[in-house]
Amino acid sequence: MHVRQAMDRGHLRADLNAEQFVWELGGIYLSHHASARFVRDPEADIRAAIAFAALIERSLPSQSAANDKSRISPAATIERA
Repeated sequence: MHVRQAMDRGHLRADLNAEQFVWELGGIYLSHHASARFVRDPEADIRAAIAFAALIERSLPSQSAANDKSRISPAATIERA
């Protein structure tokens, strides 16, 4: 419901596949949980942040993505890690 509201309000692409977005978000959550909790991967937080940033970036309307230079790209996040 919230993803569709974000799409309707122009925060996310109008042609976004909401079900796929939620599927990928759930995958990020579950991967982070397993990596942090069971594997104790010290990189779990940064990996989840990079995956989430990439999901959001490719879900934004193209006009916003091109005009908003203040956003941090996933690539920039990786370089700083």
